[in-house]
Amino acid sequence: MARRSLLILGCLVSLVLVCCFDRAEGAEVQEKRLLPVADTFVSSSYLMTWVGHERKQEKYVNFGGNEGLSVIRGMMAGAGGFLYWRGTLIRFDLSEIPVDAEIEEARLHLYHYSVWSQAISVHRMTRDWSELEATWFEPCRGCGEWWQGWDGGNYVREPTGTQWVMEIDRWYSWDVTEDVKQSLVGSPNCGWFL
Repeated sequence: MARRSLLILGCLVSLVLVCCFDRAEGAEVQEKRLLPVADTFVSSSYLMTWVGHERKQEKYVNFGGNEGLSVIRGMMAGAGGFLYWRGTLIRFDLSEIPVDAEIEEARLHLYHYSVWSQAISVHRMTRDWSELEATWFEPCRGCGEWWQGWDGGNYVREPTGTQWVMEIDRWYSWDVTEDVKQSLVGSPNCGWFL
């Protein structure tokens, strides 16, 4: 009998793919769990935070070693400035998915456990980044700051999806099917920016 696979990645962040590895009629569904290969958040804040024995503004700090992720939509300031914004970067290893697999659905799942309520957009990243190096000031080597990313090509300007995240202790999901399909046919898999 032909098999179809349902892939579940992550813990508090997950990517669920429904794939048909064999295009035969009546294929069986199978589950597989994978963890994200990289996740971090970046902050635009001028607030000072401790990094080892020195204090730095958050916009120059890498948060890849933190256990949680953060998305906060701050306020616009002046010409292109963002105050108190945080955005999350997340990437999954899709190399186990055959390029000829038929992706029926792919959903990015996030668990909301704080009091913040806001619209969260998912944008496909177009440049590679490092979990232990990315900051707001320098998201990746050779990239412009995040606020320059819209026009500088760090990520796709048009969101893959947007939804209001309001209730505490609840899972939310975004349809990322087309992004995953693009990654499987040759577009770089640089993950998403939320």
